[in-house]
Amino acid sequence: MSTTPRSTRRPRSSFPYTGSDPTTPLAKYSERRPDLYSLSATHPFDWEAARGNRPPPYASALGNGSADSLRKKLARAAAEDEMGGSAISPTKTARKRVVRKKPWRQRIVELPSAAYEWLWDIVTFSDVPLPPPETSGRVLGGALHVIHFITRYSVLRSQKVEENDWQDMHQEIHIVAGFEQEEPEPWFSWTTPVTILLLLGSLLNALYLFTTIRTYHLHLRENMVDSPRAKMVPMDMTNAARDMDTQPTPSLAWRVIRGLGTHMASAWRLILGSKAGKGTGRSTNNVQQLDMWNPGELELSLFNVYSPAHALLWMIFSSHTWFVALILMVAISGQARLIIRPPS
Repeated sequence: MSTTPRSTRRPRSSFPYTGSDPTTPLAKYSERRPDLYSLSATHPFDWEAARGNRPPPYASALGNGSADSLRKKLARAAAEDEMGGSAISPTKTARKRVVRKKPWRQRIVELPSAAYEWLWDIVTFSDVPLPPPETSGRVLGGALHVIHFITRYSVLRSQKVEENDWQDMHQEIHIVAGFEQEEPEPWFSWTTPVTILLLLGSLLNALYLFTTIRTYHLHLRENMVDSPRAKMVPMDMTNAARDMDTQPTPSLAWRVIRGLGTHMASAWRLILGSKAGKGTGRSTNNVQQLDMWNPGELELSLFNVYSPAHALLWMIFSSHTWFVALILMVAISGQARLIIRPPS
């Protein structure tokens, strides 16, 4: 019968309670040595070494070496990661990547949408970092003012030349067949189309600004909203379900065909003088609709700086009325600013 050997460890002698309050022992701090710190705390980050232009200032997992060997090691490590950890021998070529190319039929089908996106990116400068919309509107309005000033100055200068010609007694006159004939003047001036374009641009911006409306359909609200723009409208619940992404959106071709069919049916009913028939097989319900004015910051800022009123004031701009025209422009801009963004 084997016996367990007696432990050589002696029991710790207990310290009896002396009656004094317990005290916290002094903390013992470890020795601070520079070699215990991390490498990032003792060595500054070397961007040149990170780019592979020179070896790192301290030993790494790849080891120190020349720049070429470091690049080779990095490339070998990346290749091992891609191949699942298996090293690539110098004699074994790497597996060629398989890139799926779109078939020519898919490219032809996607060509209109790709061309539209490319043209839209060019027109809207979506790839160019632009300033905020408010700043862009101010810059655009100032540029339109400069263009209109140059146009108006050219018109006033030509009118002044004509008045001087009428006052001048030594005009160039051609005598043909016994009567006097003046030199013909050009019938077309570049200032006319530019002025028309500026006026139409300001009108279109104002029209787009005041007709930009966002429509909300309050499906879950029972009480009417206290707003004159709220009303109850019948809604096709099939379209509502599609709007809530419960049904897939139809293709572009189907939407175009459906729109053409709807317009043709409306035109046919208008010719025959019949009323629109009620749709069958669709569940309709009255839903509360709220129309809210939703102006854009760019349009608001442009309207504040260059509105149709500014374009019309440039029409009366002359050497005698320039001061009055400028005062009216500033007053209109200030009034529009106070109406659009009242001071808080």
